Amino acid sequence: MANDGPVALTVWGAEEDEALLQEIFASFQAHYAGQASFQITYQPQSESNCKDVLLGDLEGGADVFAFADDQVAALAAWTRLKMRRIFRTPLFPPPWKRPAWGTLSTPIR
Repeated sequence: MANDGPVALTVWGAEEDEALLQEIFASFQAHYAGQASFQITYQPQSESNCKDVLLGDLEGGADVFAFADDQVAALAAWTRLKMRRIFRTPLFPPPWKRPAWGTLSTPIR
């Protein structure tokens, strides 16, 4: 593996968890010492605001973050919508493109 410099990671975490996160970062870097180097940037971000901030600027969002579990459905729905726009395909094909599986009354030949 070529060494292209440190891996830059942005981490969002609760302000009150900063000391714990710094310990986790140090442990993570020690565990991967000799394999990769990391430039970890911590940015305080509350779990309750994470969804709104992330959806407002996905490209500028953190690489690692925690969010409240009541935001999972909204993030999943937004992701499906975004992926549809990227790939320009419907979530379900129109009836004329669906495979014809037949019915119980259709004889199998």
